Amino acid sequence: MLFDSEIERKAVSPAPSKRVCVIGLGFAGLPTATAIAAAGHRTTGLDIDAAKVASINAGHATSGIPAAAITTLIDDGSLIATTDAAAIARAEVILISVPTPIDSEGRPNEVPVERACETVLEHVSDGALIVMQCTVVPGSTRRLLVDPLNAAGRKVGEDIFVAFSPERINPGDAVFNVSNTTKLVAGATDACLERGREFVASFVSTAMPVASLETAELAKLVENTFRFINISFVNELAVLCDRFGVNAWDVIRAAETKPFAFMAHFPGPGIGGDCIPVSPRYLQAAAERKGLVSDVIAASFRATGRMAGHVSDRLAALLAERGRVMTGARVIVVGLAYKPDIADTRHSPAVAVIRELESRGAEVVVHDPLATGIIVNGVLRPSMPLDRVWPAGAVGADAAVVITPHSSIDYSALAGRVGVVLDTRNALGWVGSDRIVSL
Repeated sequence: MLFDSEIERKAVSPAPSKRVCVIGLGFAGLPTATAIAAAGHRTTGLDIDAAKVASINAGHATSGIPAAAITTLIDDGSLIATTDAAAIARAEVILISVPTPIDSEGRPNEVPVERACETVLEHVSDGALIVMQCTVVPGSTRRLLVDPLNAAGRKVGEDIFVAFSPERINPGDAVFNVSNTTKLVAGATDACLERGREFVASFVSTAMPVASLETAELAKLVENTFRFINISFVNELAVLCDRFGVNAWDVIRAAETKPFAFMAHFPGPGIGGDCIPVSPRYLQAAAERKGLVSDVIAASFRATGRMAGHVSDRLAALLAERGRVMTGARVIVVGLAYKPDIADTRHSPAVAVIRELESRGAEVVVHDPLATGIIVNGVLRPSMPLDRVWPAGAVGADAAVVITPHSSIDYSALAGRVGVVLDTRNALGWVGSDRIVSL
């Protein structure tokens, strides 16, 4: 198969406008669908959620995409959303971007992607290109698409074309988006790779070919697992630094002065989002299916899993310095999203911290300026205002624990309303308040 310098030297001809069906209109699928439509393709978004489909067709902000971007594409006919799977049969390109979550035991839940692939196989027309964009256990594109097509007598690379091109979407990023982020592309055959690369290159700045489907599938998992392992290491380091009475961020910044062979990562209350905590589980599953054990990944989950306890230990110490105990302490957890300046609470570390604080007897309310609340133990905790008196707000609370430092929060005012602020991200030193203490 063509690869690396040989194929990178080959020019990619501009792809003519195609009929594209994007399956799954979530945090990865809808941004991809809007980028494809903006590039001139007639794009249909397919989703099983009728309310989401109606919201998109009405031009409302959905899945992190602002209303203005959606409305422009809907109004000019470039993008439409539907729940009708018949759209697959009319498409020349089908891009699969459904959720690939983990279950309650941390194992890959492959049901959504399996069902999506079954639906595609049922409706896809000859000559079409199928692009898998989901995070999957390596081997899944071949197992769910290539092998069934060949077994049904529809020869992949001749009758139908299959590629894998993982998403690289970073919600809330003001610099990198779908269009200007390099996107990997792999094909089941050389012909599949050529078609896949031509299509992907039509809506992103760089479509980078790789050697095989499995290479691209693994690369996607490695990108996020690399970050997960390094953050877990510095989370463990933060606990050790606390025992020495030094600031972990100071240690890492000092190490960062080495001009080679070091990449800084920073600790926090845990790891959130739908990528960094999930991809390692898929890589673990891949190892298990090959009879291997992922010792480093397992150790990293243990290290990061201890951070909610460390946050609670630090808060207990701060309360004790002020003559308070954890039992009955009034605590407001601030910042429920998994990263600053977005509303996405998927796998937020706030959940584990809330559980740990309450297990030690604290009374906990929550605040986030963007998220309406967060679900803990199956119950929605609504976001409370910071300017109201406890328990309707932060005023009079014994402590605030900042999980995610949204830029819109007035931290000086927060520090004046509570006894002490525990900054779990070391992000609030600029405020200059002696009531704000880093993790």
